[in-house]
Amino acid sequence: MNTLAQDESYSRAVGRNSAAACCCFFTDPGLYLSDFKAVISSRDSLRLWSDSDWPEDDFSAEINGRELQFHVDDNEAHEAYGYMLFGPTRTQCYGSLYVNPAGSLLEYYVLEHGSAASLDRLDARIDYWLSEDCMDLQQQLSALIYEWINREWPLCAGITGRGAARQALYESIEMTHSHTLCSRETGGALYLYE
Repeated sequence: MNTLAQDESYSRAVGRNSAAACCCFFTDPGLYLSDFKAVISSRDSLRLWSDSDWPEDDFSAEINGRELQFHVDDNEAHEAYGYMLFGPTRTQCYGSLYVNPAGSLLEYYVLEHGSAASLDRLDARIDYWLSEDCMDLQQQLSALIYEWINREWPLCAGITGRGAARQALYESIEMTHSHTLCSRETGGALYLYE
């Protein structure tokens, strides 16, 4: 179906960097309470990150558990890959990371900056969010995610971000802005960095 599904090794490319005390694990609905705590503590930043009203005001732990199962289903079908970001003891959830096919971007976004040809060369887009509880680690964790993607995933990927703070963060770790897209639904900007 897509470049991600061609090789199961992508789904096993889970990284750990003990220097930053961050581990990536496949999405596990059994850890929904830790994930839920991170989601609820980050409601405002997640609404900016997702360019939506998610998580909704009535978002519950049970709803979170069901939503996590969708990511597990994507992992098992090799359609996309969801990871949970935790500290090494697996007690504090730092956030989540998603590896999705890049081909769907133009279904939902209009390209405003960058060429369509250079967008076509991307195999995947990487989306991630970090809990507001670990904002002091944001630059370190973002740099590790960028290094992990480049080291463990043998594909060409764009890492997404919204808002000036995320753009400044990416530029501080020497990522290059390659594309700006505009949501067909909300008009919100999505920035791709490589």
